[in-house]
Amino acid sequence: MKSRPANQPCPAIRQNASSQSSKRSDRGRVPDTYHSSRRRTLSVLARAENSARMSSTAFGAIFAGALSLIIIASAIADSAAAQSAADPEAGRVVFQQCRACHSLSPSENGRGPTLYHLFGRMAGTVPGYFYSAAMKNSHIVWTAATLERYLADPREFVPGGTMAFAGINDRKDMKNLLAYLRQATR
Repeated sequence: MKSRPANQPCPAIRQNASSQSSKRSDRGRVPDTYHSSRRRTLSVLARAENSARMSSTAFGAIFAGALSLIIIASAIADSAAAQSAADPEAGRVVFQQCRACHSLSPSENGRGPTLYHLFGRMAGTVPGYFYSAAMKNSHIVWTAATLERYLADPREFVPGGTMAFAGINDRKDMKNLLAYLRQATR
């Protein structure tokens, strides 16, 4: 039997000691297999959550887009129906109320400004007509929608304006008048 040096421990003890030291260093640590399986689980959960979020967002976007299209189509149909239902000849009769102050001639201002080329024109810009400060500063562009609001109640739509008109309350008369003005003011 060979003798071993006195300062070296027995090989069995050395092997046992090294395994104990590795066990001591692993205390408090979770094995790597736990971390990798947890990472995989979290990754799967994150992908599922992102997929759910994307699908709900996509569904919301699709739903909102479809709803917008329905609303737009409805508005176009209403607008087309309203324009087709409007009678410019009946609007000419309604315009008789306006004729006392407004003309349709290019250069003829009366008590009110000419309505020639009315649609698309900025309010308060007819040359040779003296407008109230409220109308000059209103920044209104005359369209069917702005005219409809203005003619329904001029004093409310442009506070401080000087148009002495009570307004048109009948919706059919308003549509007919706007149809007439579209034709007559070109």
